[in-house]
Amino acid sequence: MANEELNLFEDKSITSNQTASNKPELTGTIAAVFFASSDSFYKVMLVDVQSNNFGWDDSQIVVVGDFADTNEEQQYTFTGQLVDHPKYGTQLKVDQYSKTRPSTKQGLIAYFSGSSFKGVGEKAATKIVEQLGLDAIRKIGTDDHALDHIDISQKQKESLYEAIQQSDGMENIVIGLSTYGFGSSLAAKIFHKYHEESLTIVEEHPYQLVSDIAGIGFKRADQIAQQTGIKLDAPERIQAAIITAVSEWSNNTGDTYISAIELIRQSEQLLNTGSLKITPEQIAEQVVEVAKSGNIVGEEDRIYLKKLYYAELDIGRQIEFLINNSTSDDVSDIKISKTIDKVEKQLGVEYDDTQRTALTKAIVEPMTIITGGPGTGKTTIVNGLINLYAKINDISLDPDEYTDQKYPIMLAAPTGRAAKRLNEVTNVPAKTIHRLLGLNGQDDPDENDVATDISGGLLVVDEMSMVDTELFKLLIMAVPLDMQVVFVGDKDQLPSVGPGQVFHDLISSKKIPTITLDQIHRQKAGSTISDLAYSIQKGKLPDDLEKNQQDRSFFKASAYQVQPLIGQVVQKALDRGFDKNDIQILVPMYRGVAGVDELNRYLQKIMNPVDLSKDKTVTVKNQTFMKGDKVLQLVNSPENNVFNGDIGEISAVVLKDKNHTQPHIIVEFDDNEVTYSQNEWNQLTLAYCISIHKAQGSEFKMVIMPIVHQYARMLQRNLVYTGVTRAESFLILLGERSAFQTAVDHESSNRNTGLLRRLGVEEEYKEHSENKQVSEIIEKEPEEVPSGPLTIDQVNTGSVDPMIGMDGITPKDFMK
Repeated sequence: MANEELNLFEDKSITSNQTASNKPELTGTIAAVFFASSDSFYKVMLVDVQSNNFGWDDSQIVVVGDFADTNEEQQYTFTGQLVDHPKYGTQLKVDQYSKTRPSTKQGLIAYFSGSSFKGVGEKAATKIVEQLGLDAIRKIGTDDHALDHIDISQKQKESLYEAIQQSDGMENIVIGLSTYGFGSSLAAKIFHKYHEESLTIVEEHPYQLVSDIAGIGFKRADQIAQQTGIKLDAPERIQAAIITAVSEWSNNTGDTYISAIELIRQSEQLLNTGSLKITPEQIAEQVVEVAKSGNIVGEEDRIYLKKLYYAELDIGRQIEFLINNSTSDDVSDIKISKTIDKVEKQLGVEYDDTQRTALTKAIVEPMTIITGGPGTGKTTIVNGLINLYAKINDISLDPDEYTDQKYPIMLAAPTGRAAKRLNEVTNVPAKTIHRLLGLNGQDDPDENDVATDISGGLLVVDEMSMVDTELFKLLIMAVPLDMQVVFVGDKDQLPSVGPGQVFHDLISSKKIPTITLDQIHRQKAGSTISDLAYSIQKGKLPDDLEKNQQDRSFFKASAYQVQPLIGQVVQKALDRGFDKNDIQILVPMYRGVAGVDELNRYLQKIMNPVDLSKDKTVTVKNQTFMKGDKVLQLVNSPENNVFNGDIGEISAVVLKDKNHTQPHIIVEFDDNEVTYSQNEWNQLTLAYCISIHKAQGSEFKMVIMPIVHQYARMLQRNLVYTGVTRAESFLILLGERSAFQTAVDHESSNRNTGLLRRLGVEEEYKEHSENKQVSEIIEKEPEEVPSGPLTIDQVNTGSVDPMIGMDGITPKDFMK
């Protein structure tokens, strides 16, 4: 079979018959809708051609574009551009379209008595046409009193007004929004927000979009405003820049607020791009106005987005309320101690004094924090706690005895992989936090979202360092008074991707009993990965970093050597019997020769090479997918039980066939099979290499992690620590030792948040020092790679075994 490729984003334009004065136009009726996006106006439709101006001889043609509601009985006129799709041939990419109106008396009567107008029969239609004439449709669509003097029922009049005005209005809005450059998804968001006022808002108040529509920033609104003649010093322009500055600061730094001085500075950078200069006084004046509108909240010199301010406020109040008003039963220390003894015998473990304290606190306190590094027994504690709680409360852990909503113990984690691992080690149902709360799957919950209340007696939340402010607010607000809560995590890992540092702040507040596990229990004979992690945690690199160990190796390499060296390591591992799912490459950044994007394209050729003679492929935004590819889910999709960060494998690529089967991809996530239609393919990305951030909450048998000075702005201690602790059995480090040292020396400063204040702890504001730290890192010269241990020729020729130190080791040696 010849190679089949479907590229959704690259069409070759046909220039014939397409002058500015004679654009391709056709009239016809819709025969079939091949594809209709669920979250935008985009459609692919087959049209029965009745007439055209570009010499089309076939009876049908495919049209693609943004369309409002369409009716297969209705005749339309489409205008656009002919494109040549590499697989589906010639199509009309529609710029504008309109209903083709009937032009005769009988045609109009048939139109008004058709299915588009409920309750209007031929008798009423005849009255309308006789009194309003052949221009009846336009009159009804533009004049709300056009039917006043016609002898038909009020219900019939309402049906006519609503159907004509709504249909014409949606068509005009969709076409109008496209003229301002809004794609299908954003156009749908705008229409669902403003409805018939969409074009009015866009044209007269474009800066309103900044605060109302996710995905539209100041620069986009500014472009529209300049087209419509809004002045550069207009108050609404300055206000939009202020909102954008606060939002971008929180998203980029992780702070939940920005200082007033920094806000002025950031706003000036957005506003002063032309000849007119907006003064700090003008900005300060509009900051007050934005605060009055409720989009931001000021507190001393701190400026918050409203949603983050109230999220922190709600968290502080709820935690105090839960701690002070707990209704959980008291249990004696003696009973707990004796029950722990029973759990030890049941599970075949022996808890040390710190672990016994953690178990006791979790049983007697309404809220507890358990933190510790790799191998300190966090998972062992969770497993013990579940069994301890069940024995003390005389309940069964058999899921078959309960409904999903009534299970007495709730386990949750931020990612699907972390939840799955929690379930595997405890044999108790575990969910993502989103699924536990019944959220709609949005990665950034709306400030008005209300979570489903949680039921049960015990809630354990793992990987707490990954939980951001907004999600934690929804979680804590759903906790009932009679539930005990235990937060588990590693305080030294990377903070959440979203704004805030909830786990850090909860520990620092000392409002919740916190037990730190510091004794390593999960240390295999000869294992050195945990030792390395603890050295990094303390700000040191061990003297033996570059010495190859039984479970880890180090190779010196520059940024440009990273790619071929990783290729050599991977190939050697595959030859040794490791599966591609055992191997995970982790890097800090997406761009550059040693970034996620380039490494994925390179590794795909090694780990899943395409056979051009038979493999079906699809290309989406410069990534090609095919059967066997390892892919990463980028968004939460609770309806499919797949979540942001889940890794799966493509089991099938199905292209459109003679039976009109729509193109789709099937991905297997462990035991869960998910089908992705065309408009959902951008939810996936290749996962041979992923960012360290995306790896949080996961463990991999073999981790390969390069650290070079190319990653300068990301070189932080907690990032390297997080990457190292993802390795379950084997770790291969490569790069520049000085880059590792820079990262370990660079202890990232705490984020600026207001949560400690909400928890009753005062903390001074510290100026964000990220830029200074980055400049210091960039000034350092990359370490020159010695020619002795490793050379380019040795990498290219494969003369050096990159798995040196692993003599005779196979995947079986790392099986649990």
